[in-house]
Order: sequence, then structure tokens, then C-alpha cells
Amino acid sequence: MTRPDATSIPLDELALQLEDDLVRRYGILLSSRALASVLGYCSTAAYQQAIARGAVPVPLFKIESRRGRFALAKDVARWLSQKRASVSSSDGPDEDDCQTRSASRSDHPMD
Repeated sequence: MTRPDATSIPLDELALQLEDDLVRRYGILLSSRALASVLGYCSTAAYQQAIARGAVPVPLFKIESRRGRFALAKDVARWLSQKRASVSSSDGPDEDDCQTRSASRSDHPMD
């Protein structure tokens, strides 16, 4: 069964679809590695830096006797659906920031 385009479905329904997809792939808790990927960070190091700056856009928490921080699939899905809803259909594609940053680093090697 195919799903309708994300621009044509209500925000709550999109959030539920995203949550379902995230839970199927990662479970109800997303680990740091999964969060780095799903939230669009270029690397786990970039994600860790966002944590240090308090710039991760979803609530994170620690679990006793477990390494790293976690987020609920529900919170990640809600944030993703809100970000998607805030994009107008006339917005063009952006350059891939990760590739751009990587290329600029290789253009200017450190001494």
C-alpha cells in the first residue's frame, strides 16, 4: 500500500506515520546513533556537539546503566512532522550541508 505525499496529509497523521516507521526500525527508544541519523546530523560527533550546546531539538534523557542519551520515537516523529509542515512547497532543494562541509575541509587541509 502506498502512502500519500507528506504535503497532502494532516500534521497529526504524518506524525503517526513517522512514529510507526521509527518504531518499526528502532523501537520506541532511539539511541544516540539513531538520533544522529534521523535528526540529520552529519556525524555522531556533530550530534554530540549539539548535545553539548543544548541544541538537540527533541527531549533527551539518560537511562541508568545505559550509555548515551535517548529520545522517544513519538517526540522525534512530532518534531519531524512539524518541520515538514513548516516547509512551503515552493522551497527548492538545499545543498547537502554534510557534503559541502566535508568538501570544504578537504579543500583546506590543516598543517
